[in-house]
Amino acid sequence: GILSLFTGGIKALGKTLFKMAGKAGAEHLACKATNQC
Repeated sequence: GILSLFTGGIKALGKTLFKMAGKAGAEHLACKATNQC
């Protein structure tokens, strides 16, 4: 029903945000490691 659609959307959004944050974090660590921030 509506609720399962809603929780599915929240989960998908969370996964996307987590991926984006992970990518940004990795890039930040890489620039820190090479002193290019």
